[in-house]
Amino acid sequence: MNWVEFVFKLRDEDSFKDILIARLSLLGFDSFDETDKKLKGYIDEKKVTDFFLEELKIISKTSFTFSSLENKNWNELWESNFHPIMIGENCFVRAPFHEKKEVKYDVLISPKMAFGTGHHETTRMMILELFNLQDVPKKVLDVGCGTGILSILSEKIWSAKVIAIDTDNWAIENSLENLKINKCVNTKLIHGGIETQEESGKYDLILANINTNVLVKDLKSYFNLLQLNGVLILSGFLFEDFFKINKQATKLGLILINQNEEKKWQCVVFRKNG
Repeated sequence: MNWVEFVFKLRDEDSFKDILIARLSLLGFDSFDETDKKLKGYIDEKKVTDFFLEELKIISKTSFTFSSLENKNWNELWESNFHPIMIGENCFVRAPFHEKKEVKYDVLISPKMAFGTGHHETTRMMILELFNLQDVPKKVLDVGCGTGILSILSEKIWSAKVIAIDTDNWAIENSLENLKINKCVNTKLIHGGIETQEESGKYDLILANINTNVLVKDLKSYFNLLQLNGVLILSGFLFEDFFKINKQATKLGLILINQNEEKKWQCVVFRKNG
């Protein structure tokens, strides 16, 4: 796969970067890197058409440049930008080349193009909600698994049986690598979307850190796949989209039991009451 790097000029407003990332994610951008007053976004070159560029001009609402990165050393790029991070009191996320820290949950993530290193607000909030759960889930579904970080933690915390799905080949490859280096044996990877789970039975916990459009489209499927009293944790959307998601969830019969916000990004927890 060859990649294109887009460089967007950031405005002074604090919220502009988060809104821009959300808009770009909807267009298919895979990952981002912030520099001084600029945001770099990376996308498969096959998606960069004339129509895409015209749409991008309207949606981004800022100036940008772009260039092909087919010869880029991605390992070197992401290793240079990936720093270890402590999440809560017990979870340390690091790359294999970082020094180990004595904590309860030491999570190794190989820094490739897949989303989910713990640095983004949505991933951090999702992880913190895992630690807040009172019940022990035996069966977990990780939708849009990215690096596999939520699947890895679900197995480390509860020894749960985990199904991790993603529509992106790169994410599946990266998740597989990360599951191996974390010695996870209870997680099964599936390339595909929520439709792959129609005959899979029910889950005690479903995790989905994706964009608003996918969450809204698939919310009914999440509901149908949840056990009675099962928990659904969602993130990947901004405050202005909370009401749209909460309205549909309430209509289905899900009960909102927690809501967190960081830099306007949302993380919500629903329960399917019996």
